Amino acid sequence: MHDMIHSWKRVRQMQKMQERNEMVKIPKNVRQMGDINDSYKIYMEDYVMTHIRQLVKRYGDRREVVMILLGQISYYEDSSYLFISGAVEFYGAFSDREQIQLSKEGWEKVHKDIERFFLGLEIVGWSVSKNEITNITPSIIKTTHIKYFSDKEKVALEIELEEEKEQFYKMEQGRLSPCSGYYIYYDKNEAMQGYMISSLDIKKEKAEESAVADRVPALFREVIREKKEEVHQHKLMTFLYGASTFLIMIVFVIGITMINNYEKMNQMEETLYYISKNIEMANKRNTMLEEEVKKAKEEKEGGAQEPLPETVEKTETVEGEETLETTALTSPDARREYYVKEGDTLVSISYEFYNSVDKIKEICELNGITDRNKIICGQKIILP
Repeated sequence: MHDMIHSWKRVRQMQKMQERNEMVKIPKNVRQMGDINDSYKIYMEDYVMTHIRQLVKRYGDRREVVMILLGQISYYEDSSYLFISGAVEFYGAFSDREQIQLSKEGWEKVHKDIERFFLGLEIVGWSVSKNEITNITPSIIKTTHIKYFSDKEKVALEIELEEEKEQFYKMEQGRLSPCSGYYIYYDKNEAMQGYMISSLDIKKEKAEESAVADRVPALFREVIREKKEEVHQHKLMTFLYGASTFLIMIVFVIGITMINNYEKMNQMEETLYYISKNIEMANKRNTMLEEEVKKAKEEKEGGAQEPLPETVEKTETVEGEETLETTALTSPDARREYYVKEGDTLVSISYEFYNSVDKIKEICELNGITDRNKIICGQKIILP
């Protein structure tokens, strides 16, 4: 009799779990962060957390980075389930020592982004970056949360730049209390990927149109002057010509707009920095090529009968000119290796090394990765 009762209870527990999973779709591929509260469970999609961390790392030392969290809230029996599957940046947020002001124009931009990328999701909370410079206190977070996110189920996510940690809060009995833990879950989340790519394009366009006019020409002339003194090969000169044309177009747009914005000027400096880095990489490759050519000529002049190294071969250019290319530069041994850290995704790795998501497919093929959403901490990744 006792065994029958025990078996009946077990069957009932399994039925309840099945009912819960049918009513509340629990993600299968999750990672637990801290202790979880059974009555209030938070699930945050990995692309969302990755994008927020990237913005905080890039701008958090200069200003508050405020994000509006999107998703849905589900209920089963006595438990609440918060699923965060999207986030959009709130432009123009600033702190006045009492609270963070979220302007009407900023909200209009948020709702436009929601309609474009996250139709069907609702606002479930917000996040804010915190460091010693911005001086965002718990009192400021509480006041802001009560003013704009008064629903008791909505959360506030505090991200500390120096300590690189996150903490969720929610209102309980009139206080903004910390949540004990949360889950990171993994999904394709094409909507969030689309927003991430679009936001990068928008920031680049704004940087091109509104940096300070008199500083850009000076930076442009300095970059071109330094690189022309170092580069002598036809291929690199072609690249410099393209870079010059690009920067001249920027100067032309700046002359029309004449918008003096400090933050956008910094973004322009970042663009020039990336161009300079690309030129330096091309110059290094060219230097290696010149050394190989010089070595081959010295051996030939010295009467050596040995053939040139296998790493050097002659190729014909479009105009009929002969150039020397070094296959060692593209050999598998020259590729970089990267070990996955906690919180990494293929999107974040591709952004970090290439400032683009175009390399994800090539990384997957190079490492035999069949599911781009599944990489583990400590895994070795060979970079193309």
